[in-house]
Amino acid sequence: MDGAVAAARAALGSPAWAGLAPAERARIPWRVGDLIDEHAEEVGQLGTLDQGRPIGVSRW
Repeated sequence: MDGAVAAARAALGSPAWAGLAPAERARIPWRVGDLIDEHAEEVGQLGTLDQGRPIGVSRW
């Protein structure tokens, strides 16, 4: 957890992120959501393999 927090803080202070306009920043999480939707079956299978959930639950 500490590593994730440190990475997030470093990213927020980086010129690559800080230099983005707010509208550009907002597009990034939406794109992540689109990618999850596009790969939903694979994400579901990974959830089942990783956590042992039934595939129906993982797909939901």
